[in-house]
Amino acid sequence: MLHHKGTDKARHFLDLLDTARCNGNWSEIPELVRKVSKHVPYRKCLQLTAQAESHIATTASTRLSTASSSSSRLSQLAPGLLSASQEATDYPEDAFQARVCLGWLHWTLSEPVLALQSLPAGIAEAYQDLGRAGKTTSGWTTICAIKGALVQGDLQDNAGRTQEALRTYASMMPVVSSAPPACRSTPEYRTWTEQLLAQYGLLMQDSTKPDGRRGRPRLHTKETLAPFRAWAELPRLSPAQSGNVAQSPGRIKHQSPARRRIWQLYYTSLSTILQQGLPYPPVGYGPSTPAQEMSTDNVKSMANLKLQQSIELRRVESIYEDILLKEVSFPKANEANVEVESWTDQVITNWRVISSSSWQNEDLGKGGKEAMTRNVLAILYRAATRTFHSTRVLRHLFTVHTALADFDLAAKAFDTYIELVAKGKARVDKSGEDEVGLDDDSSVLEATAAGLEMLCSYGRRKQLERAQEIAAVLEKWLEQIESSSKATVSAEDNPKDLKNVRRKPGRPVPEKAFAVAHRSLGICRAYWARLTYDVTSRPELQAKAIASFRTGLNSTLAPFQGGEIHYALAVLLAETRDIDGAIKSVKSTIALCTDEIDEASCRDQDDAFDMILQQPLLRVMRLTSCMVI
Repeated sequence: MLHHKGTDKARHFLDLLDTARCNGNWSEIPELVRKVSKHVPYRKCLQLTAQAESHIATTASTRLSTASSSSSRLSQLAPGLLSASQEATDYPEDAFQARVCLGWLHWTLSEPVLALQSLPAGIAEAYQDLGRAGKTTSGWTTICAIKGALVQGDLQDNAGRTQEALRTYASMMPVVSSAPPACRSTPEYRTWTEQLLAQYGLLMQDSTKPDGRRGRPRLHTKETLAPFRAWAELPRLSPAQSGNVAQSPGRIKHQSPARRRIWQLYYTSLSTILQQGLPYPPVGYGPSTPAQEMSTDNVKSMANLKLQQSIELRRVESIYEDILLKEVSFPKANEANVEVESWTDQVITNWRVISSSSWQNEDLGKGGKEAMTRNVLAILYRAATRTFHSTRVLRHLFTVHTALADFDLAAKAFDTYIELVAKGKARVDKSGEDEVGLDDDSSVLEATAAGLEMLCSYGRRKQLERAQEIAAVLEKWLEQIESSSKATVSAEDNPKDLKNVRRKPGRPVPEKAFAVAHRSLGICRAYWARLTYDVTSRPELQAKAIASFRTGLNSTLAPFQGGEIHYALAVLLAETRDIDGAIKSVKSTIALCTDEIDEASCRDQDDAFDMILQQPLLRVMRLTSCMVI
């Protein structure tokens, strides 16, 4: 209840006025102000502020043709609000509401300097001062504090004072979390709080981009997740309630991000924490949590944090996917749904992390890793319904099918992938223009290499014959990519007046992609050399395989990646009776892997053990073990 002097009838009309403002029922304000002025005539500041808020909200719905005259009428409200806020010394809540309304007015009129001067310097502190000494603030005062913080933070951000804006938004988190239930259910609270939390989340994301203009590359997990979690907990408005607040100037002049965008950023934040191995803040812990409550003992005593992390990630993943697939339509043949494809990339990256040995089945709930993997597979198939011949989605499909040991389906997805890439590259060669939705050269090389090794590892003779055909295609692509790279370099040395070079500079292909491609060619040829019925062609195949391995070793590689090729080469040299060369290659393998494991042991013994278990060398050892005679 509001604290004021007057009769029960006056208190009743004051409560009705507060309720109407919270619900955005602006058409009721004039009559309620008239009744309040009759029963509580000394609350001039309150009456003037309510009338001004009604004018601002109503003006937002006017047409563009009347915008100039509407702005002129709004500007006439400023002197009265300023005077009233200075005179309402006996009613600090009324003065606070008037100052916020004045800042909102100048914000609506695109007068940033006056808006910042009108608002209290510290919105959260000024609001907290109103609630001291046992006083109860009204619901509308709480909404005014949130509205004022949104306006202030937006103005600070536009002025380039990003850190101040972040502090302004962060200071309101305790206000948002402690708002009374009656206030939280009102449309105006939902509207302004949603915008504040959305802008806070957007600004936080932008400020943590390593190469962003705003600058901080470090991610603070508690602060980053807090606005998204609070935003997700806000009650949804009914259609009738949405109609009352749809004309809010904050939604017209400063458009609030779409719900899909916020869920996307929420999922991105959770993914970043997962992929970078950052500490996961449990639900209920945010920037406003006292330091003593975040003690190590309290966190350890909570339920399995990884289980909670996986549940939150899956929940946000499901909601974002549902909104995305509903709002995105099937593309035309010359278009690509970039958001859908980027979404699948993010899902696959998270899946790779959760599939590692650092996560256990009990960390994922019922079904463990297999259920999680099948869920990822279902996501990919649903994503395929919103993409047209997406090579990216197909690449992920064959990867996940392989992980589930669905080798027939993996081979079909891989065949389709190769077919689409081959046709796409042919069109690029013919037109000279980039193909929409086609994988880049690096992704093509690595995906093709993985597919070849999958066919060699788990396929029968028919699949191995198909692998030879794809290997020939891969060899052709390697020649084209390497020659085009050289052509690009030589073209840079040409004089500017030479215009006969038609080549768009593309993203450079990393050495790792070339090395992996040559390794897969070597493995494929070595396999076929053992299976071919043409005995006379076997030495030639083995020689080509050895040449492919040696070419891969010429690239700059991480130790384990070089060790993979060294081991495969050693097996093949042993088959050809080059024992000295095989022993030398094995020694190189051991030296490379030992150095890397020793380095990991210095950092963390558990990391070293995981590296021994997970490193790809063991996969190549299994892959090539059947070639040993």
